[in-house]
Amino acid sequence: MNGKVIYRVLICASVICYIAACFLPVHRNDEPAQGALMLLFGGLAFIADIPTFLVWCANPLMFLSTGLMCSKIGSPNIPIILSFLAFILGVGFMFMDTIVDNEAGASVDRGPLKIGYYTWLLSLALMFIASLVAKNTDRTDKHIRGCV
Repeated sequence: MNGKVIYRVLICASVICYIAACFLPVHRNDEPAQGALMLLFGGLAFIADIPTFLVWCANPLMFLSTGLMCSKIGSPNIPIILSFLAFILGVGFMFMDTIVDNEAGASVDRGPLKIGYYTWLLSLALMFIASLVAKNTDRTDKHIRGCV
């Protein structure tokens, strides 16, 4: 397979893992849509819990990386940097013992990580690998970028 096919498969796999993570439990309790709730409301963590907010910032970094990689805008190095930062921020959640659980700002034990977190982290890693493959593909063929 050529590089164009490989990085398209990696992007699709990353997006599928990301969507699947939205329907899986992430930590502590077993609510099936906990990943989607964390995506929707995790940005509000900037009010009381900056470390959790920084982990949540991996989501917009991944979206931006995906958009830049699928378009022909900018340098191919930018998606590499953005997806790497997203992955590093995502890994940071492993090292957090407590998180803010409600709007009152009460901290609770994070509890064990579940399959949704690991699926989300896998999607970030796949996007980083896809950006590396896309850059190496760009060196040989300048007209190969884009998802379509």
